[in-house]
Amino acid sequence: MGLKSKALAFVFLMALVVPAASGPLGTHASAVQKGTTWTIMVYMAEDYYIPLSWQDDVNEMEAADRAPGMNVIALVDPYGPNNSFILNVTHDPNGMDPTIVSQPINDNGAVITNGEVDMALSSTLSDFINFSAKTYPADHYVLDLWGHGAGWRGVCPDGTDILTLPRLRTALEQSTGNIGKKLDLLVIDSCAEANVETLWEIGDYVDYYVASEKDVPYQGLPYTPILNGLALSPEQGVARLGASIVHDYVEWSKTGSDYSTTMAEFNLTRGYSTAPPMELINYYDSIFHDTLVSVLNSTEYYENASTVDYGDFLRLLMSAEVPLELRYQALGQLRFIARITIAFEMYSYEYAVDGVLVKNATGLTIYVPSSAFYDDPYDDLRFSQEGWGYTGRLLSGTTATIVNGPAPTVTYSGSPPDSASISVPGTYGSLATSAFLSEADGLAEVASSSTNGSELTVSGIAGRICLDVSTSDGPLYSEATSYHMVNITLYGSAVIDVTVVRYDGPVSPDTLDVVLSFTSGNETAHYSDGAFHANFTIPTDANIGDILKVEVISRDTGKVLGGGTVQASQNNASLQVVIPSRASGTALDLVVPLALSLLPGLLILAFALMLRGQRKKTF
Repeated sequence: MGLKSKALAFVFLMALVVPAASGPLGTHASAVQKGTTWTIMVYMAEDYYIPLSWQDDVNEMEAADRAPGMNVIALVDPYGPNNSFILNVTHDPNGMDPTIVSQPINDNGAVITNGEVDMALSSTLSDFINFSAKTYPADHYVLDLWGHGAGWRGVCPDGTDILTLPRLRTALEQSTGNIGKKLDLLVIDSCAEANVETLWEIGDYVDYYVASEKDVPYQGLPYTPILNGLALSPEQGVARLGASIVHDYVEWSKTGSDYSTTMAEFNLTRGYSTAPPMELINYYDSIFHDTLVSVLNSTEYYENASTVDYGDFLRLLMSAEVPLELRYQALGQLRFIARITIAFEMYSYEYAVDGVLVKNATGLTIYVPSSAFYDDPYDDLRFSQEGWGYTGRLLSGTTATIVNGPAPTVTYSGSPPDSASISVPGTYGSLATSAFLSEADGLAEVASSSTNGSELTVSGIAGRICLDVSTSDGPLYSEATSYHMVNITLYGSAVIDVTVVRYDGPVSPDTLDVVLSFTSGNETAHYSDGAFHANFTIPTDANIGDILKVEVISRDTGKVLGGGTVQASQNNASLQVVIPSRASGTALDLVVPLALSLLPGLLILAFALMLRGQRKKTF
């Protein structure tokens, strides 16, 4: 459940209202301040048998400064019945004085009825967000969920119930629809909520998200420096505030905690639907189950062995002896995670009291469900319904690995060969290949094909190609019966078009040579249709992805007038080269530079003669 599970509903809703709005409800929404305003909503769920100190964190918030238009509103539900209340958390000039100086707000039943709320209900959260946004309108809305966290099972428990991730999604959907915009930032101050499952539930309703992938110490976030930073610079962007939370928390943990810590910020406007190559894992599990399980068991984990660091899992999958297309898709997922993770810090404490280090942490976990009854609720999650529920159970199961089928034979046609026939002994429901080429920025999948039966032809691709070849008794991606990696070389040709332009007018093609440098030598391009064209052979002259050098040379003088580089491609590549105005190398090209080089000397000589003339006049 997490050591700290105090998922503070830290909705930094900095409203367009007077910061000292601590009076009755009607006074809060009347005045509007200039500048960027924030409403911070803190959803403090402590009505649970494992106590947390809401007072300590409210004191931390009170000790922080406030900027005009910055409001911190907290819904607090302490342990016990009929004791829920909403606070307008105001500045305490006495700093960390243990006395709570903030005043309760009368919500007139908008959130709290009969003195008590159930923090595990989606309606309670949506009512609180709606009330806060209506009463404290602001440029930016921040929600902080404060309480115990249980990873994919939910957050903010109340009694024996919990705010599940589907309930959280419902609350965000209802409230953001009501206020007419997404939440700018969601912060979860509790254990183990930076996971793929949560991203899939909140991604449509939140722009930025901050959470920890592992347990959070009971002290939680350091609210005083976080709020002081916002008060000092209220015009800062939402992303910067999120990054400050990440940094302040990890820095605090280095001296304030006995545990290793991580915290990450995700930009969900860039997407959130990160998902491992489930279809391929399912397809190849029959042959590579033991290898896939070994990868999973080697992955860094937190809380329990089923909650693994997602990035570490993908990195290990990339380097494992599994099909190339599986490794390629794992690389794509890593790139996606890197794009949405805009802040990440960790502190691996050598002497952590629980012995857990975070040397391979990347900021995001994924749960691997089993077939046990306690994982049944996992199927209610959007991410599970996408397919991971089945895949995860496949990986956590004990599927017997089958013997790999026979290797294919390859026959070539063409001279040099420009196509290859792949033939596998036997008859199958499908035969599939994926073709990969090495390029300057890494491996690239350039083609894939499949057919019924045991033979297919690969053509239209030139270069040194690595093929994934697999068969299945059923349709493609049902279950592989064989897999082999095959290296082939096919030949082809491509064209590079070079357009030469001059600053002061058209170019005379008969005065220029365009030379392209290949790995096998140089070639002079021929001119037609307004451009210079050069054919090259793949892979004899160059491989796909090679950088080719282009030089424009004056035919009269032999001088290089301009040039550039272009990447070899299976399709036509093009380059434009701009050359100086007088590109033909006439005599004037030499006279003008010579005159300019002599000009300083001529000026000095003229000045000396002038002085001599003056002396004669004087004496």
